[in-house]
Parts: sequence; structure tokens; C-alpha cells
Amino acid sequence: MYQMHSYGEAVQLDLAGDTLKFIKPDGSVAKLYILVMTWPASYYTYATLIPDMTTASFCEGIVKGLQFFGCKPDYLIIDNAKALVTKHHVGADEIFNEQFSFFMRKLGILIDANNPRSPTSKSAVERTVGIVCDRCLSRLKKEKCQNIEEYGLRLLSLVDQYINKAPFRQRGSDTQRETLFNQYEKLKAHPLPDILPGFTKYYPGIKVPSNYLVNVEGHLYSVPYRFVGKQIDAEVCGSSIVFFHDTKVIAWHLKSISDVPQILPEHMPKDHAALAKKRSMYNTEESILAEAKLQSLELFRLCEIWLNRDGMQKKKACIYSINLYKRNYFNVSLLDEAVRRMRSSTDYRLWNTYTLRKILSEIKDEVMSSDTGRFMTQEDIIEDVLSNPDYTYLRTVKPVKGE
Repeated sequence: MYQMHSYGEAVQLDLAGDTLKFIKPDGSVAKLYILVMTWPASYYTYATLIPDMTTASFCEGIVKGLQFFGCKPDYLIIDNAKALVTKHHVGADEIFNEQFSFFMRKLGILIDANNPRSPTSKSAVERTVGIVCDRCLSRLKKEKCQNIEEYGLRLLSLVDQYINKAPFRQRGSDTQRETLFNQYEKLKAHPLPDILPGFTKYYPGIKVPSNYLVNVEGHLYSVPYRFVGKQIDAEVCGSSIVFFHDTKVIAWHLKSISDVPQILPEHMPKDHAALAKKRSMYNTEESILAEAKLQSLELFRLCEIWLNRDGMQKKKACIYSINLYKRNYFNVSLLDEAVRRMRSSTDYRLWNTYTLRKILSEIKDEVMSSDTGRFMTQEDIIEDVLSNPDYTYLRTVKPVKGE
């Protein structure tokens, strides 16, 4: 049946039924598949070798084909290979492989699959595949190349010589597929972006659990907590993982190599972020002592003794005491006195937060029962003595010993 095709509208893709066997350096034999892409209006053709029939290999072959053409079509017509199409019944809509569909969306190319066992919608590439096998693959099998890359370059050279630059439909030597492509097809097609995306693993429809940690390839990554209960997608791009919701990027992580969950503070609710910040403040003895020193020298000496004697086992006691000072910043003198009294005990077992709280409570009771209504520190007593007129001589005359 004669078919009409518009220039630059579509590219047809198919695999050759024949394969190429390649002997590896270790003596094993690898089977290489031939992927063919053809523009149906000009019949301009690209062919490459792929190592297997996985989605990744198909996508890598398509990118190489687009780079060879230097342009891209509106849509790609494909066969029903399992790596590309998940389900397709005659007369029904096709269900594409999710990873392949996502990759083609990134390329900006629509997909159309021919009806099963009815390849008329891609008759151009069907015809071209036969020509590639007859004119190119038969010659390639007789040659010996050093590696797969060399075989691929040789195959493309044969396609260029015996198909693209050969006379087309007996119209004369001047009318070639390459000529038709450059004069008509390429002008109607779309230009390529500066950088073509590579194949990436794609995981659609992931439901975000209540802890907003998503499992991708056995590792946990955080996403913003507001997406809890919603469906998101994940894309693994080399060493990074990108999460999407309604095609918009919502989170990005470096690919994890450990079992420790990757949690970003900006993904947490406020209470979780505050707790995480609090925990991260005191991870080392140095950080604990630095914070204690900011509050009080007495507290610093206490924490230093605790950490020197018991190490990070006393981390909780130090943090509790630091927070006690922060909550009672206007009563530092009371807290310092409580620390001094606790340290005056010769029983180290009593050097704990319970004793500290008990002594602090006793000191507060003393203050409330005193005439001044406040606790008199050693500095307060000295200041009171020096300000009393009866003791003026203390400021001017050195007291005589024995008086």
C-alpha cells in the first residue's frame, strides 16, 4: 500500500531480525543487535549496534541517532518490544514502559506504537532493515574489528555508503536519501537542544509515608513533609536522585552509599527541624564545652570534669545543665552556687542533674526566706561591705595585723 509521509514529522524505529556475533578478548561470544532509525519521507537511515534489548540500550541508541541526524521529529514510531511497550492489544491504546515514556518526554518527542503483528505504520523502516541486512550486515560479518565501538563505526560507514548516498528509487545518481534529507526533511524537523538527556532510571507513583522518607533502590531519602500521603516520581541521574510531583522538582539528593537516611532540614516540619538542630549542636566534647563556656565558667568546669572522667556517657548531663542555664539566664549566680555546692561533695555519685536540681531548689527557698529576697553571692557581700560607711577604712587604710 502506498503511503504519504510529511517531511520532518516522524522517525520510524525497528530492530533487525539478524544479529552480529562478536568475540570478546576473554574468548566469550557476545550477540549484538542492530537498531535502525529511518525518516519515512526521505528514507534517510541510521543504524547502530546495541548490546542487549533493555530500555537503557534502546534509549542510548536513540540519542546517538538524533545526534547523527542533527535534528528531532515530532514523534517516534516504534515496534512493540517489551523494553518499550508494556501492553498493547489490537485496537486498544498502548501502555508504554514508564522509563521509556519518561525518557521520551525529556527529549520532547511523542511516541506511537504500531499495531501488534501489523507493521504497516512503520513500513519505511521495515524495508530499510532488510536493506541494512542485505547490503551492510552481510559485509560487516566478513570483517574483523577490534572492539564493539569499531564495529559500530564500520556499520554506520556501510549504511552511509550503500544506503544514504546510494541512488534512491532509480531516480538517478544525483537523487540520494542524504540529499532529500538535507534539502527537505531536516528543514522541517526540530533543532536539537544543546545537551541531549541521557537515559536515567525512573520510578513513578511512589507514595510518601508519614515519616516523609522515600525508599529508592534500598536507600531512604527525605522529601518535603507536605507531600505525605501523595504520589511522587523519582529519577536516578548518575550520582543524584531527583523527586518530582506533577512534573515539578520537589527534592534533590546525592545518591546514598550507606544505610543512613538522607534527611534535609528544609524538608522537616518546624518541631522536627528544631529537634534535629538541637541534636546536631552537641555531637562532640568540644562543642559541649564551647557552649558551656558561653553560659558560665562554673558550668564549663563541671562539664569538663564530667567529660574527662566519663566521656560522652555524660553527654545528657552536660546538655541538661546547659539548657538549665539557658532557661534561667537571669539566675546564673544561683546556678553557679548550686554547681559549687554539688562539687563540694566528695561522693562523685552525687554529681548528677538530680542533685543539681535539688540544690538549686534549696537555694531558691533560702532566697525567698531572706530579708533581701535575693541570693547574696560572694561578689554581692564584698560590694555590700565596701559600700557601708562604717567600713570606709577598708578602702583607704591597710588594716593592722592583729586588730
